[in-house]
Amino acid sequence: CTSGITEMLLQTQNGFIDILPALPDEWKNGNISGLKTYGGFEVSINWTGNKAKEVMIKSTLGGNCRLRVPNQMQLTGNIKFEKAQGKNPNLFFDTPEIKTPLISKEAKLNPTEIKNEFIYDFPTEPGKIYKLKMK
Repeated sequence: CTSGITEMLLQTQNGFIDILPALPDEWKNGNISGLKTYGGFEVSINWTGNKAKEVMIKSTLGGNCRLRVPNQMQLTGNIKFEKAQGKNPNLFFDTPEIKTPLISKEAKLNPTEIKNEFIYDFPTEPGKIYKLKMK
């Protein structure tokens, strides 16, 4: 149960750290801290109105941090976000190539709704803490 709840709040897959990927509508406000991810990052999240209000990331190993969030954020301090492009240069987030799936012409696919997402890259140094705030 605990790991299932954690996966609703934070996931590390597809080359990035995903903030609030499956937040239930009923959990409009909340916070969690001390979650660990690939690449040696420790994450704390504070959310309001189903959006990330503040995210704190401690980097223990340094390297690129690629972050996916449900709303626009800004990084405090002198470090700038970059819109993530291409493959994540951080080897801890290496993802395998996935072949294009074969889909039968007769298959009836249900439409899916993709939520808003913002994917950012920023460099980190070992031992430093990075603070992001809602824009």
